Formats: sequence, structure tokens, C-alpha cells
Amino acid sequence: MSTFVMTGLENAVISEDRSCFDIQVRTDHGLVTLSVRARHLDELITRLQGLEYRASLLDPAKGNQPGETGLLRAEIVDSQQVGSADVNGVANVVLALKTSLVRVFAMSPSIARAMQQSLADEIERLNVRPASH
Repeated sequence: MSTFVMTGLENAVISEDRSCFDIQVRTDHGLVTLSVRARHLDELITRLQGLEYRASLLDPAKGNQPGETGLLRAEIVDSQQVGSADVNGVANVVLALKTSLVRVFAMSPSIARAMQQSLADEIERLNVRPASH
């Protein structure tokens, strides 16, 4: 097995039929292309997000400690859209949030209701908080 140290991201291209993604990475050994099939892209992104989260902890080797939330990287939402769709054969509420990217989330009606209540509670807390000068 060879190890290549990533020094930058060069390019990312999707095939015409959207079945494959070619990610070109600059390394200490030159340009390397990682070709990812669409069915594996979600797994790759999830694993990378998991690594990003663990790296944000104070001590990644110990994992998340009580009271430690890890580094939060908030993105400003420019717009949102709510709808519904069948996801894996189940009716879900679908929420799309546009930041620098568009992120789409599907959730059961019960989770959507809980989120709605949590958002309402947080908005209420913001409204009653004394103004800072």
C-alpha cells in the first residue's frame, strides 16, 4: 500500500450519466484521481464528516466527552424550502437549506414536529433575551 500526502484539491468532475465522480487531488507524489461511484459517494462524505467531527474534539483519541460539543462550524442559511416526498418508500418532510451548498434533509413527520417545536422554543428565547448594548 502506498501513502500519498494531500497538498490540495485540484478539481472534481461528475460523469455525464452522473454515475461517477472524479476527484483530483494534489499530493506529494503528483496529481492523483480518486474515482468514486455514485453509490459510494454518500458513504465517502459521511466518513469524511465523521473524521472532521472527531478532529474538532479537544482530544480525538478519547472521543466526545460530557459537555464537549466539538467545534461547531455554523453556516448562514440564505434560503430554505420545505416539501414532502417518499424517501425509501416512506412519506417524509423534506427540508432544503441553501448555504454555500444546497443541503437536503428528509425526516419523518414526528421528527419534523419536534424540530418545529424546538425552533419555536429557540425563537421565543431569542425574543425575550435582553438587548445587548
